[in-house]
Amino acid sequence: MPLADSAASVNTLAVAISIGIDHAGVRRLHGLEGLADDDVERALRQLQVRRTGAPIPGPQHYAITDFAVAGVMGGVFGVWTAAAVDAAAEADAEAERITALRRWLGRSATQWVGYDLGHVTPVLRLRALRYQQPIDGPAPRDLAASLAFEAGGVAPLDELLATLGLPHAPMTAGDADTDTQPWPARYRAVQLYLLWQRMVAGDPCEVRAALADRPEYRALVDAWPTPA
Repeated sequence: MPLADSAASVNTLAVAISIGIDHAGVRRLHGLEGLADDDVERALRQLQVRRTGAPIPGPQHYAITDFAVAGVMGGVFGVWTAAAVDAAAEADAEAERITALRRWLGRSATQWVGYDLGHVTPVLRLRALRYQQPIDGPAPRDLAASLAFEAGGVAPLDELLATLGLPHAPMTAGDADTDTQPWPARYRAVQLYLLWQRMVAGDPCEVRAALADRPEYRALVDAWPTPA
């Protein structure tokens, strides 16, 4: 479903955002011009160890690489992805992604939910400020914080879903993004919405009906258990 600039409001949105090292930005920030991407990441980890004692990049080192939104608009469930935005972007695709996200988050009638937002939200806000597009709209709800012990840290989404007996593997071969984000954003957004609906309503029936004829989601929908 394309991202349309509609005035229609939506109910709760499940938003999945992928981030990745901003290699060009890190090169400028730390004077690493001429290094390949892998070497930039290696140098960044070494710099962070000297600065903070841990090889963990900060929010300023990341960019928004992908996103997807799953939710109900005008009574119809849909999934909207960055692919449509990137295809239409004439210059900076990331700026267009943030513009689209601002549109969706500002349109949400109630709230938006995500997972492990402690890592993603600071990056989103920083990148939005870079493009002079501050993020407004309702505050997000982090499902990781709702379903995990704070002192024990945040379980990866696939582990949490496995614990609940829910589908948690990539739907088809080649769908894995990285070890830390095993699904493309479009799958994570659908899974988050299904999880949210299970938490509040028990039966995400409109999701099944909406995605039944979408081949890319068929395995996910078939694997999702029906209420007893």
